[in-house]
Amino acid sequence: PNTRLIQVIASGEAELNQEQDFYGLSVLTNRLPMVVDGEIIGAISTFRDKTEVKMLAEQLTGVRDYVDALRAQAHEFMNQLHVILGLVNLESYKQLATYINRIVSEHEAELSFVAKRIREPVIAGFILSKLSLAREKNIIMHLAAESYIPQPKQENIVHEMVTIIGNLVENAFDAVANSDHKEVELHMYCDEEFLGRHESDTG
Repeated sequence: PNTRLIQVIASGEAELNQEQDFYGLSVLTNRLPMVVDGEIIGAISTFRDKTEVKMLAEQLTGVRDYVDALRAQAHEFMNQLHVILGLVNLESYKQLATYINRIVSEHEAELSFVAKRIREPVIAGFILSKLSLAREKNIIMHLAAESYIPQPKQENIVHEMVTIIGNLVENAFDAVANSDHKEVELHMYCDEEFLGRHESDTG
């Protein structure tokens, strides 16, 4: 009864991504007129489960968070290269050696700290990129020392974990945006089959 195909035939106007209820099932509907030789001869509908569309949107959000975090990591690296180039141009080789040793030491320490606690490489890499993003935003971010996540038994949960962690951390970044002291801590732990994550922040 609520198809609206008759209205689409009458108006000749497409109706895109319209929410529709099919006996309790929420779907997104596209309705388009069928035109042959300039004449409307009918109309056609396509249907998508709104739940599936929402899941796809959440996946895209997770991918976007990952890309943003990697961009911040690349930006941080480019800033370090600019400092190195400046010191080379100034022929300040002693300061250059000190600077390179410091950033290498800091990077290795951070990498080792995260890798020992987060055994899944994709999640570990994502957290490292979030630490870089925090520095770009002038936020102090910590992974709690007692954190530990083993290698997951099911690989398909990795993306869901990235999405959830990304949302938690972004919410924390938003919360501290206007704080005088911006600090965020992420705590992740695993107890038998229970996976726990929480964050605390100064916002």
